[in-house]
Amino acid sequence: MNITVERLLRTPSQRRADLHQVLEFSGARISSVGVAQPGQGKGLLAMPALANAHDHARAVKPIALGALELPLELW
Repeated sequence: MNITVERLLRTPSQRRADLHQVLEFSGARISSVGVAQPGQGKGLLAMPALANAHDHARAVKPIALGALELPLELW
């Protein structure tokens, strides 16, 4: 199975999208990426999955300090 996209962001730090790409799948994983003909992709964008980064830089989560009653803004 393959999907043609108009724009592909390969990595989160990439500033510009690759245009007109074909993603080929083997099972549930992308097996290869190739170039598609211009005009294909129908406005589709493929990018890495979004992740919750809110707690990744904190050494101690506020909830560990018993901050259950504090408004979210004060955490």
